[in-house]
Amino acid sequence: MKRTLVATISVLMLLTACATDNSSPTYPMGSDGYVPRPVNPATGFENTDDYVAIRDNQNITPMYMRSENQVADYIDYRLNEWDSFNPDFGDDVNRGDIAAAALFLTNPDLTAKDINNYFNGKEQLFHMAMYVIDNRLDRCFDGGTTPAACFIDWRDDKTDDFNAIATEIKNNAVVLYPTESGENQAIFKTDSDKLLTFIFDNDSGRISGIKFGAGDNATQYSTGDGHVFEQITDDAIKTLQYDSVSRADGVGLTYSDFGHYYTQTLNQNSEISDMGSGVFAGGYASKQITPDVAKFNKTAFSGKAVAKVTPTDNQSHNFYGNATLYVDTNGDTNLTADFADWYTVVAESTLGSSGAQFTFTGNDQNIDEKYRFNNDTLSGTMNIEYYGPDGTTVTEAVGLINVAEQNGLRADMAFGVK
Repeated sequence: MKRTLVATISVLMLLTACATDNSSPTYPMGSDGYVPRPVNPATGFENTDDYVAIRDNQNITPMYMRSENQVADYIDYRLNEWDSFNPDFGDDVNRGDIAAAALFLTNPDLTAKDINNYFNGKEQLFHMAMYVIDNRLDRCFDGGTTPAACFIDWRDDKTDDFNAIATEIKNNAVVLYPTESGENQAIFKTDSDKLLTFIFDNDSGRISGIKFGAGDNATQYSTGDGHVFEQITDDAIKTLQYDSVSRADGVGLTYSDFGHYYTQTLNQNSEISDMGSGVFAGGYASKQITPDVAKFNKTAFSGKAVAKVTPTDNQSHNFYGNATLYVDTNGDTNLTADFADWYTVVAESTLGSSGAQFTFTGNDQNIDEKYRFNNDTLSGTMNIEYYGPDGTTVTEAVGLINVAEQNGLRADMAFGVK
């Protein structure tokens, strides 16, 4: 009788413990009263030492950049306490494979069958990928439930937790960084027809420089102070300041960027011997999408714009404003850029065309006379590049605009929208 009573109390204690933390016995999370269980990292990844290089890159451009080592660092961060609860299990599993598996699990539409098919014969990888999603899901492999069903139950019940970690994983577990050649080049076109191209050091995971120009005629600058790059020789100090409007104004671009740049050369006497400025727009070649109305899941994109306006005395001035891009089902495009202390500019064109018609509206009395056009309508060029994560859906766009009056005012604009 005494033994039966003890056994009954033990069972009740176990069931009560499994139901703590608002979890069901299907996906038990937390202590079972006897054996401690893993918990998720207490510190956000952005607060770890591994994030320093990523933050340095973000101080230059908001474009997504992660090397193989940085993705591995993130996976190790998410494998919090793994060795304590699963000793000598999984040390030889490639961190890139775990990252890909965790990314697979972020799809909210997966069924248990989908998951079982993907991980068929790969239980170790499945275990580690689920652990990366949520460390407490380690208990799904205790043998009391089917792991795939356990994961589905947790995902569908803890939707806020799932959505938060899915976003975090997508923001850290994809290998993508600028290369000096090939499809992953980060190339930015400028109003001077020269190209800006990032140089990335894979070992440190940092942007290490930038090229201005193409081929043998390009000037190569090394990373200097923040977003100022420099080339130092015995004869001169050359600098290029890369100012991302997307970063400064929080447009939220992922695969592209836009803004303005400044170049300067100091001679041996510390005198300025050359200087210039311009606007730029571009992004990852591998994420650029050929425009097609079928690849747009929305018709309106919003963001920011910058205009470099140059009068006949060549004393240019930059204006900033909000931008909205509309793309209709016929492929017609309409960009509206509302600049502070300058015009509201409307540019109309069609997908794939570089020609555009411009309309300038606003109170001319509020615009400095030297930056006013003589005409309210002009023809010019607008080159828009569209970007997205998978080549099939446009999620953001950047563009360059040039419009000028003959023997008069010239405006070079760059914009980015999402």
